[in-house]
Formats: sequence, C-alpha cells, structure tokens
Amino acid sequence: MLPQLEIAKRVCRVCLGKRLELLSSLSGFPRGAQYFLPDLSNVDADKSVSLEVVQCIDCGLVQLTNAPVDYYQDVITAAALSPKSKDQLKQEWQPIITKHSLQGKPAIEIGSGTGDFLEVLKHLGLVAIGLEHSQTNVHSGQAKSLNVQKGYLLDNQPLGKFALVVCNNYLEHQPQTGTFLKTLASLLEDDGILYLSVPNLEYLLRKSCLYEFVADHLVYFTRDTLRLACEISGLVVIDQYQKNNDNDLVLIAAKRKPLCLTDSIKIVDEISRSLKQCVVRAKEAGKTIAVWGAGHRALALMAISDLIEIDFIVDSATFKQGNFTPLLRKRIVSPAELIKNGCDLLIVMLPGNFAKHIETFIVDNNLSCEVIFFEDKKLTV
Repeated sequence: MLPQLEIAKRVCRVCLGKRLELLSSLSGFPRGAQYFLPDLSNVDADKSVSLEVVQCIDCGLVQLTNAPVDYYQDVITAAALSPKSKDQLKQEWQPIITKHSLQGKPAIEIGSGTGDFLEVLKHLGLVAIGLEHSQTNVHSGQAKSLNVQKGYLLDNQPLGKFALVVCNNYLEHQPQTGTFLKTLASLLEDDGILYLSVPNLEYLLRKSCLYEFVADHLVYFTRDTLRLACEISGLVVIDQYQKNNDNDLVLIAAKRKPLCLTDSIKIVDEISRSLKQCVVRAKEAGKTIAVWGAGHRALALMAISDLIEIDFIVDSATFKQGNFTPLLRKRIVSPAELIKNGCDLLIVMLPGNFAKHIETFIVDNNLSCEVIFFEDKKLTV
C-alpha cells in the first residue's frame, strides 16, 4: 500500500487537485490486461500488482495512482464489431447526426483501433478519419479503405478541426486525463460535437465487481464525475445516457462559447453618457448635485461616467463618512448632513429594495430637492 505521504504528492488526473483519499489497495491483480505469457519459460517475471484506488476530494473522480501500462496509447480489442453491433451503433448515432446536421461534415475518431467505428461513421455519411497509435491497427484500417493516420493525440501533430470528435472507451486509459480531454475539445469546430464513451463506475459498484478494476484503466467515471471533467475542460454537456446494459456511459458535449459583452458594453456606454449629460445640465443650471450611494456599483459608474460635477456623496455607512471617493475624490457625508445642508438634485444609486428606503427617508424628512432613482438603464430626464 502507498503511504499517505506519497499519495499526498500526487495530483488528480483531471482537476489537478492535491487532496486524494485512499479508498483501497487491491492486491493480487495482473499487471495488465494484455500481458499474456507466450510460454512458461519466464514465469518469475509474471508478478502481481496492487491497484491503489484513490478518490479526488475536489472533483470526486475515482482513479488509480499506478503508472500506465506501456501500451496505453494503442487500442486493443478482442474482436471486431458484429453486424448486429454495427446496426445498433448506427441506430444510436443517426439521431445525433441528424439533430446536429453532421452528415457530409468532417469527423475524427481518436483511438480508432482497426476502424470498426469509422466504418459506421462513413456509412452514415460523414467524412471520417481515424487517429491510431498502433501501426498494426493502422494497417488494418487502411486495408478497409479507411482514412487512418498513425499518431497519438498528445503528440501535437496537426489534425485540423472537426464537426464531430469521437472517443470510444479510450479516455480511461490516459494518464494525463484532463489534458487529453482539453485536447479533444480543441479539435472541435465552433459548433462541433464531442461523442465520448467510458466504462461506468456506478455499474461496477452496483454489482460489487471490484475485479472490474484493471491496471489498464486509470480513471473510473460516474455520470457526475464525467460531466464535471468535461465542464472543467471547457465543454458544455448536451446529453448523457448509458448503453451496453449500463456498462458504459455516453456523453455528448459541445465547446463552451465565451460570453459576449458587446451589447452590455453598448448599454453601459449609453447609461454613462446619459448620466454625464444629466449632471452637466444640472451644473450649468447652478444646481447642487448629490449622489446617494458609495457602494462598488455606484463608485464604478460615477468614475467611468466622469461625474466630476457632483458636489458630494451620501451614504449611511458610518465607516465611509468623512472619506473621499476614489478617482472623483468627492466627500462622503451622512444622511443627517444631507438633511442639514440639502441639495438641488439627488441621484439615488442603490440596488434592490434599498432605494425604497431612501424614498421613505426623503418623504419623512421633507426633502424638497429633485430626485432621480437610477434603475440600471439610460436616463431619460
């Protein structure tokens, strides 16, 4: 078993969190699913390993601390897809292709193996290529007249952008899981779709078949941790479901689009100009101008609007009174001082229900000044 100190030095394979909790040390396991003995001449090298199962406290991902097997970049499958399995795959993918208008568009499968899934994509009308590390698999795919390139996703070879990126039961083998997911996302066109399938940890736990843990699989996803891993990687989840009798999780995702602030900036510019025009007109008319509110919203809006014409600021917070505002350097006074000295124009810049309290205050204290209640929109007065 790994000492707790050694576990503490490791980081989560997805979120890079350092808080990993040891769940179990599963001893006596084969050192890999593909380490078969060609004969019995060297049985001394056939050693068991302990699988150190940990969970990230931050993102919840269950994972092994073990090093990857030396063939983790290759796709190794026991058998080709049967005609029935291919038909089921077509039935699964056709609605996705139709919904997202993917027919005739470029697609790539990362870890394409011998090309079984590529054949289905090609049949469904996509212009599909495969990326596969195993040269044997590459030759097998090319023998089927499929466009299969030799390579590994994290080798930084130029691949282009795709309307559909497919990764079938390959992510769980990857030691740099988070980096791998982010790189998958980087292959998507702006409106591209990621299809991702992984083994289902919840099924494993429901059946209590801990012998499903294997040195080849470094990460074990639940529905929630798979979703979170994708969101951390810059993706927006469109759909999730289970297949293969709940053995596998499927997630459909798209790139997260950055927020667009263009319209908001235009609105703020209009608000700022209207405020400036209001106080300039008031000052030209010889009026004394006060603003009620020295919160961060009011301070920012006054500053970006360059309301140097303001005479003073009113605020109920005693720790602010007697100070000067940043940038405009206007003195902050108490409500009592406002009652004593008055003003000609009072602009109330308070959020929510606070403005209603000021309205009551004005009535109760018989303030006779003109009052404008700022409501986060362009002034029309």
